[in-house]
Amino acid sequence: MVGIMPNYECSAACKHCLYSCSPTRSPGYMTEAAMDECVVLFAKGDFRSVHIGGGEPFLDFTGLLTLLKKLADANISIDFIETNACWATDEKTIAEHLSALSKLGVDTFCISADKFHAEYIPQEYPLRLAEVCEKVGFGYFIWSTNENSIRTGGRALQIELERSKPKPLSQVLSSDPCTGLMSRNHFHVDMYNRFIPPGCVGLVLPMHEVGHGIAWEKYPVYNALLNGGVAALFELAKTYGFAPENEYTSKCALCFFIRKFLSEQGKFAELDAEFYTESLKY
Repeated sequence: MVGIMPNYECSAACKHCLYSCSPTRSPGYMTEAAMDECVVLFAKGDFRSVHIGGGEPFLDFTGLLTLLKKLADANISIDFIETNACWATDEKTIAEHLSALSKLGVDTFCISADKFHAEYIPQEYPLRLAEVCEKVGFGYFIWSTNENSIRTGGRALQIELERSKPKPLSQVLSSDPCTGLMSRNHFHVDMYNRFIPPGCVGLVLPMHEVGHGIAWEKYPVYNALLNGGVAALFELAKTYGFAPENEYTSKCALCFFIRKFLSEQGKFAELDAEFYTESLKY
């Protein structure tokens, strides 16, 4: 499964957000040039369907329609669009949006509705959107989660830090290669046309390099994790002055804090520094 994230800005800053989206993320939307490049690469890679996420993709409805039109023109179908329904303020607005989306071949929403979103989005909005979808026959499913089923990355790392018992550094310093970092299984492409590996957010690669060949010497963080796991990344970070704590809740938590430290050095193109800062907000 492939996802496109046309923005990082969101009307919510949910504690479980893997991508650390929020109202304070850099504003903006995927440019038309980035959309064109993305569509060409997807077509060449024989990806015939995608889902749209974010951020909240409806914060720029014109931009969303532009992206959908380009995908439709390339015969790439839309599995679903994720939304927290912040825009579903009345039935007229919803009906107008559904009409525009239907003309571009969209027929399904993934509506986010759980206690994390409820902190920011009135529950009447996703419920209203679901009710209108029922009336007009537009497909939808409700996405919800709880603290026992989330993936602990991004801002959700804070839940792990609150609830898990720390272990000695030696127990989490794994040398197992992180082979999933180049998986084609449920990866995302962000608004800057960067490849985001499944589950391991905060690491990015230019999509055109992923499609045509990667010069790994340009990306030492990625290279270390692919070949020697967190232990190799730890050795790299020590050369830049990284001083570890005595305990961490997991190898992924250790990896996060190493990558956050390295992102602050300003020398690693594969690290999204804003992501690490946003992950520890709220």
